Amino acid sequence: MKSTTKRRFLIIASMVALLVLVFAMSVSTFAKYTTSKETGTQSTTVAKWGYVLELDYANFFEEYDLYTEDALNPGAYLSSKTTKLRPQSEGELTFSIRGTAEVKSRVAINLSMNSNVTLTSDGKTYEPIKWTLSKWDDSASTYVTVSGCDGVDLATITTKLNATEDVDAGKTASIAGKYQLSYIWVFNNEAATEITGLNGNQADTVLGTMADLDNEASDSNANENEITATVEGVDYTATTELSINFSISVEQIAE
Repeated sequence: MKSTTKRRFLIIASMVALLVLVFAMSVSTFAKYTTSKETGTQSTTVAKWGYVLELDYANFFEEYDLYTEDALNPGAYLSSKTTKLRPQSEGELTFSIRGTAEVKSRVAINLSMNSNVTLTSDGKTYEPIKWTLSKWDDSASTYVTVSGCDGVDLATITTKLNATEDVDAGKTASIAGKYQLSYIWVFNNEAATEITGLNGNQADTVLGTMADLDNEASDSNANENEITATVEGVDYTATTELSINFSISVEQIAE
């Protein structure tokens, strides 16, 4: 009996030892070979569109007092505000393009003229309104006239100013910056004009005279802004409206 009991005890003891060993091995296995994998936080954001366009044309057509005679009170004059062009008229608009984007973009500046104030005779044309384009210079803290764009016709300005540029993500457009476009109709202009025999003052007077003409009493052209008439024996064609189109734009384009 003792031998049997002893054997059973040894077997049980061996089983317990085996279980303890297995348990110990299991613990050891998990402690040594357990693997963890961290992906970290995965996220994304909307690509930045950091362009800022500014356009101020509040002073493009200046207002001034226009005095007209009061029909009910001879000798008295009425005053009203007008933006009609005349010698001494001047105006300006400013615009700026700044910023960048995290996507490819297309930046564009477009200036065009619909109609201009002109006086034409014998194939020669006088344009009283002169234009100037300037760009802001940070180092000088002022606008600096763009080369070749001081007191010229608008066609010259458009050649220098109009541009379309494709800009890579994160880059700054070469045409970015702050600009000023201004015009002036010179007052008391005694310089000779393109029209033979007329200086600036005389040509301006003819323009004003033709603007005063009743279109029904003058010959009408296909262009409703044009007036054809004879003034002091000379045939003239005048355009009496200034109209321009101007736009700045930025749009995303495909990579």
